[in-house]
Amino acid sequence: MYQKFNVRYRWLFLAKSQQSATSALSDPTDYPLGCLFCVAQGQPYATYEKLDHLMVHIVSKHKTSMMTPEIKAKTKCMVGGVAKADEDWDMSFPSAVQKGAGVAADELMIGLGSSLGGGGRRGEEDWRGQGENI
Repeated sequence: MYQKFNVRYRWLFLAKSQQSATSALSDPTDYPLGCLFCVAQGQPYATYEKLDHLMVHIVSKHKTSMMTPEIKAKTKCMVGGVAKADEDWDMSFPSAVQKGAGVAADELMIGLGSSLGGGGRRGEEDWRGQGENI
């Protein structure tokens, strides 16, 4: 399990989201990623440059309070509580993430600013999410 912007996800979520690239990249989180929630909702498919961009989109555009049981099932998304390792999920939004869109987007932008601000060398963290391994 990995965590980014207080959203838990599994490697399989990234694998399902990954789009083809024109050349090999040294960091797998830099590959373009598509939004599975857009696809599940029948919306136009969007591709994002890297994991951080996709996560900002998901948290700001796909409100957990508006997800139908069908969308949650299609995307293997759990909302509320803490997803356990033996449960069937790809992405989990703990109840703490269920905030207003402005608050969540502000927190994500602050998180992005600090994570993009340097300070660490690339390649030192686990490639599967550049997030917290939990």
